[in-house]
Amino acid sequence: MATNIVAYFIFQLWGFTMNVRIEDTCVACGVCVDICPDVFEMGDDIAVALVEKVPSTLIEKVEEAAYDCPVDAIILTKVE
Repeated sequence: MATNIVAYFIFQLWGFTMNVRIEDTCVACGVCVDICPDVFEMGDDIAVALVEKVPSTLIEKVEEAAYDCPVDAIILTKVE
């Protein structure tokens, strides 16, 4: 969880747009789906991101989901 915290604040501070993906380390706990069902859903074995580029209206919720992910499986990257 702590490894991505700095990135979350940088995204918010500088107003970057971001991409989202879920790594195979996902344990399918459903936290991300509960927080932001417009971006995440449960797949067969792990959660999946329904979009690659996060809509600006959902950035806060996606950041919250990434922060709350118990295994840091949600990866956010800055869009250049």
